[in-house]
Amino acid sequence: MRSRKWPDSRLRSRNWARFSRSAPIPTSAMNSGINGAEATRKSAASQSIQATTTSIASGETTASTICGRKRA
Repeated sequence: MRSRKWPDSRLRSRNWARFSRSAPIPTSAMNSGINGAEATRKSAASQSIQATTTSIASGETTASTICGRKRA
């Protein structure tokens, strides 16, 4: 006698196999725990910090930018 859940579990495993084949697999930053969008945001933020630091160091401006606002 077969269990009533047997066809359901086969269908579920078949759907999971279909999903896992179509799911995108990340190739870059795989072991870092950072997804692509977050890595892009972090690199953009670090570049803007470098630009602000450079302009302050060269004497062009004395205000430092914090979260998009200038602080005197």
